[in-house]
Amino acid sequence: MRGRRVLVIDCDPQGTTTQLCGWAPDAEIQEEQTLLPLIEGEKEDLTYAPQSTYWHRLDLIPALSVLFDAEFIIPSRVIKTSRFQFWDILNKGIKPLTESYDVIVIDTPPALSYLTINALIASDGVLMPCPPDAFDFASSTQFWHLFSDIAEKLPGVLESKRFDSINIVLTKVKIGSISQVVRGWLQKAYGGHLLPIEIPESSVAKGTSAQLSTVYDLSKAEGSAEAYRRYKEPLDRLAEHFDLQFMRIWNKKEGSNGNR
Repeated sequence: MRGRRVLVIDCDPQGTTTQLCGWAPDAEIQEEQTLLPLIEGEKEDLTYAPQSTYWHRLDLIPALSVLFDAEFIIPSRVIKTSRFQFWDILNKGIKPLTESYDVIVIDTPPALSYLTINALIASDGVLMPCPPDAFDFASSTQFWHLFSDIAEKLPGVLESKRFDSINIVLTKVKIGSISQVVRGWLQKAYGGHLLPIEIPESSVAKGTSAQLSTVYDLSKAEGSAEAYRRYKEPLDRLAEHFDLQFMRIWNKKEGSNGNR
């Protein structure tokens, strides 16, 4: 909507992002349109995979349930070839696409799987949504410890991997003392990485999810106009934050390279 050329890569076998982009995973997506041909080694890169969506300038590499097979295919390739860099599959596959898009967004499964590790290695930045709940906070810190432990065991990764940005955004925020306490924990743990933008828990979000759509698909507010505004406004701010962040990173890299 801001004019950027965007590619979304859905790495989650549940395919929720694929559905939100207007595709029905089981009915309209074939295995050869997903990451699987790259994971299996049948394709060298992902130039075969982007699909257009109903959003102008937004393309999608879709997912469907068969992506669960990646968690068995990848270790089997490691067994066959001991030097196989299982963590670098997605990174290498994306490279030919980087000139075609301003931003590539990778949606990961909700677990530190082989696909999630590949997504992290391929990424320049991370956005972690985290509800201000004690269990979610504990899971988020455990995630970083696990990823750090895994990265230490991958040759050359810990020395070379640097994220341009790491952002934590509070989601499903309720008004209450418990949320305030956990918010304090998050602030101490993540410091400046915790964004000053909070996505509230809202009936608007539940309504759009039930319709397999987003708040930006609504031609007008359904239900309370104030609830719609309260939910959409921080999302607009989040989009603006990232657009400005991308431009700062691009300018910095252009300056260090001495060219555009």
